[in-house]
Amino acid sequence: MPRLTPIALIAGLFAPLGVLAPKGMWLLFLVPALWQSVLAWRGGELGTAFRGPLAWLALAASAWALGSAGWALSPWPALAVAASLALGFAGLLILLAAARSLDETDKRMVERALVLGFAVAAGLLAVDLAAGGAGLRLAHGLLREDEPFRHTLFNRRITVLSLAAWPAMLVLWGRGKRLMALACPLLVLLLAFAGYSLSARLAAVAALAGFALALVLPRATRVLLAGGVAAFALLMPLLAQGPLKPERYETSLGGRAYSALHRLHIWRFSAERIAERPLAGWGMDASRRMPGGDQALPRGGNLMNLHPHNGSLQVWLELGGIGALLLAGLVGLAAFAGRMIDDRVGQAAALAAFVNGFAVLNLSYGIWQRWWLATLLLAAVLLATFATRRSAESGRDPVRL
Repeated sequence: MPRLTPIALIAGLFAPLGVLAPKGMWLLFLVPALWQSVLAWRGGELGTAFRGPLAWLALAASAWALGSAGWALSPWPALAVAASLALGFAGLLILLAAARSLDETDKRMVERALVLGFAVAAGLLAVDLAAGGAGLRLAHGLLREDEPFRHTLFNRRITVLSLAAWPAMLVLWGRGKRLMALACPLLVLLLAFAGYSLSARLAAVAALAGFALALVLPRATRVLLAGGVAAFALLMPLLAQGPLKPERYETSLGGRAYSALHRLHIWRFSAERIAERPLAGWGMDASRRMPGGDQALPRGGNLMNLHPHNGSLQVWLELGGIGALLLAGLVGLAAFAGRMIDDRVGQAAALAAFVNGFAVLNLSYGIWQRWWLATLLLAAVLLATFATRRSAESGRDPVRL
């Protein structure tokens, strides 16, 4: 008989909570992680989660982040953020081990919960978009139109939904419901273009392009993607001061797309500060306190608004080249994880989900924001759950990388 497991709870609530209250995603990570930790401890299996290359990379990244508090601009806030990251990695490893140990009955419950949750969340978001965001304003007590707030919240909602689309597609495709499976990412694409987020549109298009390419050339796409994202993470400071420097785009982005131009200014400022401390960085959480970051730009906005709006640059800025190498290792490992899924469509869907997450990671949110970090970790758990299902017959382990 199916049981309510921590993974089933995540699967059922991931998309609906992301649409209704995205900042609560950290609770959806915390509660199942603690729940599963107790279950694993009682079963004498807690230590098995902390084995393999992924665990070692996560341990190294956590240790480096914690150590960076020693030279951070504000040591105690840096230590708190680093501790949160370390606990997040620990929770991820514990939940991945849980995904590996689910039996077929429990997995079927997880699948049903995920598909139902995605359908409900997509319907809610579509209806709210059609109503001009009335549901958003009502839910948050806004009696009048608040464009900046509405746009920001929509961005979070479509981001979470886009990450839920690919695991949902994996489930439906595995059940033989091919048209419904393909409809999941296409629906997200339509909702992204009906909304307000340029980064969500770019991420959705990039994910679909990655999916199509992986269908045709699965192995080459996997190798190219793993190497490409690792190289991007390492080379982003050079890109920000070269091909992406804002002066190149003053004419094309200086009008209605000024927010994109402003982001390029932030990226270059971040790269300049990285060059001052390239090896160890400025310490965790330094983006919020970066000297010179409060300088105003002529057309509006500051040189640094709390974070660089680029995960690769933020890791470089706060943890230096050593942190960037660890990030490159983690993202490269994540890109290769899709090889453990046996069918070509499943592999392509896993790569597309990775592209989607990596694109948003480098276009929008601060990488240490609790809700966003939790969203990424939860998406990884869901993908691993369904990768496990498809690789069970081959005897390969998709989780313990």
